[in-house]
Amino acid sequence: MNVEISRITDVLNTADTTKTDVVSNMSSNIADKFVTTIKLLEGERWWGGTVIDGIYEPFGEQVFTRDLSEWTQKLREVPEASNQSSPLLISTCGRYVWCKEPFKFTFAYRTLSIEHSSSLTFTKVGDKLSNAYKYACNKYFPPSGRSIPADLIDKPQYNTWIEMPY
Repeated sequence: MNVEISRITDVLNTADTTKTDVVSNMSSNIADKFVTTIKLLEGERWWGGTVIDGIYEPFGEQVFTRDLSEWTQKLREVPEASNQSSPLLISTCGRYVWCKEPFKFTFAYRTLSIEHSSSLTFTKVGDKLSNAYKYACNKYFPPSGRSIPADLIDKPQYNTWIEMPY
C-alpha cells in the first residue's frame, strides 16, 4: 500500500532543557503519515533504532535511513530489523525522540527526519547522552521493582529468538 505524506511539521530546534514538543496533529485516517524534521546541533550524534544498525552508529555525520516498521529476511540471512528495535533515538546533546509506534528515520544534511503515524515526542532533558538515556529509560521503561524468577538463574536458558526470529 502506498502511503502519502499528508502533513509536514515545523522544524524543531530547541535549546530549552524543559521543552517537550509532542507532535499529535493526527487525523482520523489511519493511513496518514506525518514528517517531523529536527535540525541537528553542532557536533550532535544519535544512537538507537535497531541493534543491527549499531555498526553505523553514531548517526548524524553520514546519510542513513531505517524504517522500524519493516521486517524483512532473506533466506539464510539475518533479518534486517527483527524484534530487536525500539522507536527511541537519543543524542549526545541530551535530546531524544520517542514514539509508541515504529517510525522511519533519516539522517541527512544536518537534519533528522522522522515519518510517523502516531504522536511523536521530541525532548531535551540535559546536555549529555546519559541525560537523555536515563530520562527516557525511566519514563518509558521504568523498573518494576520485582525480582526475576529463580528459574532464569538456576536452569539452562534457550534463546529461541536466535533460532526462530519473530
